[in-house]
Amino acid sequence: MESRDAGYDRSERVLRWMAAGLGAALFVAALACNDEKEGEPMEQVAYAEVGSQTVMTTSAPGQAQMPVSPGMTTAPAETIPSSPEVGETAARAGDETPEPEATETPMAPWEHYDEGIAAWKSGETTDAETHLREWVAYAPEHVKGRVNLARVLIEIGRPHEAKEHAKLAADLDPGSVAAKRVLARALAEGGDSHAALAMYEEALWLDPDDFWSLNNMGYLLILRGRHEEAVGPLALAAQLDSTNAMFRSNLGSALEGAGYPAAALKAFAAAVAIDPGHTRAAASVVRLRELLGEDAVPEVDTSLLADNYRKGLMGMPEREEPDTVEYAWRGD
Repeated sequence: MESRDAGYDRSERVLRWMAAGLGAALFVAALACNDEKEGEPMEQVAYAEVGSQTVMTTSAPGQAQMPVSPGMTTAPAETIPSSPEVGETAARAGDETPEPEATETPMAPWEHYDEGIAAWKSGETTDAETHLREWVAYAPEHVKGRVNLARVLIEIGRPHEAKEHAKLAADLDPGSVAAKRVLARALAEGGDSHAALAMYEEALWLDPDDFWSLNNMGYLLILRGRHEEAVGPLALAAQLDSTNAMFRSNLGSALEGAGYPAAALKAFAAAVAIDPGHTRAAASVVRLRELLGEDAVPEVDTSLLADNYRKGLMGMPEREEPDTVEYAWRGD
């Protein structure tokens, strides 16, 4: 009887040891599985803008995210799109190994255009040139990209390089007023005033109301001492954009150089009324008022000159000036 009881005790102990061993094995396996799951990286999610829609794309862990291109020859959005956001890899619980530093996501090609424009507007012309060169290398037929790169190069002081990009833009799109205007600027900055004036005329044949071409052309004529010729385009520029103090001041310089000091005084006074901080125009107002007095009557009607110049651009007959005209002038 005692031997039978002893046998039962031994069997029970064996069963308990086996159960304990099986439980321990299951516990270790569960820990291993849980540790494996926590060590897996999260699915990486990136966002890219295509036109006006935001598209979410996914990539498997460890696989590079491919950007979605908006097109080679169409202009990207002027606003800077959001940079792709990549999810962080989950850290394994209890792992004391430091996490690797996050690597910077490569910039999508079209983002260089937006970054270049933003840098240019911030006055960072070196960065602007770098980004815009990257963009035109990716999209060599993008007209606005080449036009804006030319603008940056003009500001940096490299008009000959700017001329090449502006000429390519004008060749790609012969109807682009901006390309012709910037090409004219590059030619003028490079010392070829004759070619620059001809290019401004081409821009104005396309769009007689392009006030920047009108202003730039008038300013170049002033620099060449051709004040009488500068009055027409500058009068039209000031008429088209009546809130631009620079246009009014340039018109004043042209009028004074052409022999119309009272009309110049009125233009300078209008510039100061728009921008009280325009020191050159303000100094001209003081000087001319001392010379002419407070009640000076303008010698010419600049609105008539503007209308006639525009009609000349469009091949229309000019308006005749009336025999008797009274010009009321206020110093505002």
